[in-house]
Amino acid sequence: ATRLDAHHNLTGALLDAGRPSDAIEACRRYLAQQPGKTVGERERLAHLAAEFHQRGVASDERHLVDTAVDLLSRAVANSPAVVPAVWRATLVEGLLWLKRFDDAWKLLTDLADELPADAKVQVDFANCLTALGRATEARERYLQALQHAPTHLPLVSSCVAALDYACLPPEENLRQRRSLMQAFRPGAGSAVPERVPTDRRLRVGYVSPDLRQHIVTLNLFEPVMRAHDKERFEWFVYDAAPSRDAKNAELRQIMPNWREITGLSAEQVAARIRSDKIDVLVDLAGHTMHNRLDVFALRPAPVQASWLGYAGSTGLEQMDWLISDPHTSPAESDDYVTERVWRLPETRFCYRPLDGAPEPRMPIDNGSIVFGCFNNQVKLNTEVLSTWANILDRVPASVLWIKNSAVGYQQGRTAFAQDLAEAGIDVVRVRTDGWEASGAILDLYSRMHIALDPFPFCGGLTSFDALWMGVPVITLEQPLMAGRQTLAMLRNIGHGELISADVDGYVELAIALAKDVARLSEYRHELRKAFADSALARPEQLASNLEASYAALTQASH
Repeated sequence: ATRLDAHHNLTGALLDAGRPSDAIEACRRYLAQQPGKTVGERERLAHLAAEFHQRGVASDERHLVDTAVDLLSRAVANSPAVVPAVWRATLVEGLLWLKRFDDAWKLLTDLADELPADAKVQVDFANCLTALGRATEARERYLQALQHAPTHLPLVSSCVAALDYACLPPEENLRQRRSLMQAFRPGAGSAVPERVPTDRRLRVGYVSPDLRQHIVTLNLFEPVMRAHDKERFEWFVYDAAPSRDAKNAELRQIMPNWREITGLSAEQVAARIRSDKIDVLVDLAGHTMHNRLDVFALRPAPVQASWLGYAGSTGLEQMDWLISDPHTSPAESDDYVTERVWRLPETRFCYRPLDGAPEPRMPIDNGSIVFGCFNNQVKLNTEVLSTWANILDRVPASVLWIKNSAVGYQQGRTAFAQDLAEAGIDVVRVRTDGWEASGAILDLYSRMHIALDPFPFCGGLTSFDALWMGVPVITLEQPLMAGRQTLAMLRNIGHGELISADVDGYVELAIALAKDVARLSEYRHELRKAFADSALARPEQLASNLEASYAALTQASH
C-alpha cells in the first residue's frame, strides 16, 4: 500500500508541477503496481483520471486524455458489479474526446437507460450516435433528453442542429426551430444597448469556439481575418475555444483585442462585450458545438449578426441579421428564417485550400465509374440512398465511395450496411473508408469521377475540396441554406449546369456525366481555374464586402 501511495502521490505532484510527460511516466509505474483492488484504490484512480482528463482537454493534449481513459478503465474493470455512474460518465467523455466512438457506445447503451433524466449522459449518447451516422436515433435521444432539461441550452442547440438533417417542409423546420429557441429567452438586463456614436471607428466583435486547428478557421475565416482593415475598424475577438493550440496562438497576433471567454458565464461575457462598446457582434458558430448563443440572447451589442460557420437560421429572436448571399439565400427563402437577411454581393464565404494541394488529375481508367461522397454520414438519409441506388442501377459496373468518420467504426459500418440493404444497394458496390486529415484528403479526389451531393443538407468544405480538385459535384437545389451551399459555389464559378431542380434531374445528370468521360476530363482541367478566378478565391474582396456591410447594418438596424 505504501508503494501504491508513493506512485499515486508522485503522479499527482508532477501534474500539479506542470510536468505532464513525467506525470504520465509516473502513472505507468503506478498502474504497474495493479491498483484498484479496494474501494479506496478505485476512488483514487478515478480522482487521478479526472485530473488528467481536465488538463488534457484544456490543453488539447491527447496523451493526457489517453492516460485518463487508462486510469478510469482500470477503475471500472476492477470494480464490483455496480460501478459509480459518474466514473463511467467521465470515461465516456474521455472516449468521445478521443473519438473512440465504438467503445463509448458500448458504455452508453447501459448508462443512458440507467440515467434517463441525466441530460449530459443523454446528450453524450446522442452525440455518439450522430458520430456513428445514426441520425434518427440521435434526434430521438436529443428530444428525450430535452423533456428532462428543457432549458439546457447546449441540448437545445443540438436539437435545432438536428433539424438541418431532417427532411421537413421549410415551414415546419422554422416552426420547430422557433419553438425550441424559446429556451433562449433572456431575463432582466438584456435591453438593447444605445446606438453607436459616429465619431470613432466602428467596433466589430467576432464570437467563435473554432479559433484553432479547425476547418472553419483554416479554410474559411483566417484568410478574411488577415485581410480585414485594421485602420478603419476596431476588431475584437471573443474566443470560446474548448482548447487552444499553436494555430490559436498564431491567430492572436492578427487581431489586436483578443478576449478569452471559455468557461465564463453568459452574463460575464455580455458584460465584457458591453464594456468594450461593441457596435456589431458577429456569431461564427450558430448551433455548432461549443457555441455561445446564450451570450447573444442577452443582447450585449446594438447590432447582432450570424455569419459563416452555420448555414441556417439561428431561430434566436435577439439575432438581428443573417449574413448570406443571393445564391445561398434567395429572396423567397426569407420566410424561413427568423433574422433579416443581409446579402453580400456574390458569396458569403471564400475558400483557401491547404498548402501543397496536389494538381487535379483523372482516376486511372479501369472501366469503372467511381461516384463519391465524403460528407458526414448523418447526411446520407433514406431518400439520398434511394436516389443513389437508382444511379448505380443505371450505370453498370459503377461503384459508390463513402468516406467519413462514422464508417471508420464498427458500429457505424454495421448501421450503414443495414441502410444500404434497405435502399437496395449491393454492399459489394460500395467502398467505405474512415476519415483522414485534410491534407491527405485532397489527393484522394484523383480516384473519384463524380461527387454526389447529399440533401437536404448538402456539402460545405467537401464540395469546396472536390471542386478545387476538378471533380464535378452534382447537387439538388433545396429551399433552405443548409442545402444550397454547393449550389452557391457552382453559380459563383459559372457551372450551374451541375445543379438540378428535382431528384429525377439529379439522377439523369449523374448518368449522363458517367457516360461522358471526355467531359469529365474537361472538368478536371476547368474547375480549378474557374474557382481560382471567382469570388470564392478572393478573401480580400469578401473582407471588404463584410466591412461595408457592418457599417451599413448599424444604419439599417435603427
